[in-house]
Amino acid sequence: MPDTTGRIRYALHAGDLRVPSSGLRALWILAILSVGACKSDSSVGPGARLYIVRQPTQAVVGVPLSPGLEVRLEDAGGRPTSGSISVEIYPNPCEFSLGGVTAVQATEGTASFGSLILETVAKGYRLLVRSGTLQATTDPIDVAPRAGLSLVQENTICTKPNPQGDAESLEYVPEDDVFWSADDDSPSIFAVDRVTGTFRSRVTVAQFLAAFPDAGQCDDGDGDPNTNCSYVNEFEHLAYDRLDGAMYVMNTVNSTKVTPVKDRPAVFKLRRGTGCSACWTFDTWKPLPDGSEYESLTSIEGTLYVSIGRNIYQFDFDASQALTTDASGNPLPPMYTAESRVDRLHYDGVHLWAILGSGVLKQINWQTRTAVAAYDLRAHGVATPAGVELVGNFLYVLDGDPPNTILRFQAPPGL
Repeated sequence: MPDTTGRIRYALHAGDLRVPSSGLRALWILAILSVGACKSDSSVGPGARLYIVRQPTQAVVGVPLSPGLEVRLEDAGGRPTSGSISVEIYPNPCEFSLGGVTAVQATEGTASFGSLILETVAKGYRLLVRSGTLQATTDPIDVAPRAGLSLVQENTICTKPNPQGDAESLEYVPEDDVFWSADDDSPSIFAVDRVTGTFRSRVTVAQFLAAFPDAGQCDDGDGDPNTNCSYVNEFEHLAYDRLDGAMYVMNTVNSTKVTPVKDRPAVFKLRRGTGCSACWTFDTWKPLPDGSEYESLTSIEGTLYVSIGRNIYQFDFDASQALTTDASGNPLPPMYTAESRVDRLHYDGVHLWAILGSGVLKQINWQTRTAVAAYDLRAHGVATPAGVELVGNFLYVLDGDPPNTILRFQAPPGL
């Protein structure tokens, strides 16, 4: 809330409002700020007052807030006065959009915003109005999803700000209650708090190379020693083996069409330490056969699986290869075949969740290898589905497009 100087006291952590002095729970903020007032605007004078007359109490994605926001602007004598007022989302680390008319002029002391539209499901939005140096806030507002969708979105988790450049995967480590993701833009793996999205820790490429120096350089075959390749520039897939406390990090080839190829596929094994989410020890690493193109990686009851195209195979870490053939070289059938490319995988103990290249999330009974449900993630606003995790009563989906938000859905019925 504003103090007597008209300033907001807050600290932003990954898209949430934390007020440490009061111990309030984390909240998303929608703030409304002015972009400036005319020099003749009497509202900015000493003793002037700005306050909320009517605040929205209902919010649905894509629908104007109801009732419309209305504010009152008075001069030092309590008389209604004119002044410019504008709106935007702030703080806005995930760059969410605010639709509708976002700038009005107060008339006889009153300014109304009747067409404000939010496009992001979230909990605890606050509206902040400001004219010049004056400001006021509303009570928290929850933004509900559109009706009629197959999954019910409960919240959107903003993972910014953090040092992460990109997010290519989503892997839950229950011991620390964090999500890990691989970053192929600034090669590292990152952990954020499952509930708030707050940045928790990072394992950098420098740490990988300190443990495995040989992974830092390989011969790209072009005859130029200054343009060699490496096994650590394209971290993309993660798989956490809860039985063994091991995290597998897979480096992929960015593009096999680039000649010479600057990246080599590899898989790294880390073991979780105790006491902190960043306490990992480096176990070993394996280069993968040249040309390997694995679309996903997951652990099912202590066994690793990968997808190649639309097929899912068991993966042998010690042999560093997918089990596509038997010891005699005869082809082995895949463990499962989807109707299109399998981009990401997650196993919840009963079901295998597969994100397909079409943007569809398939729920598969792993014991019977039968699909039991399918959900169109793009219909739910996920531009590039890059990871899925079922944790408790919630289904989490990572959007691989910046700013890499995590959408939290209610678990589908029957889980």
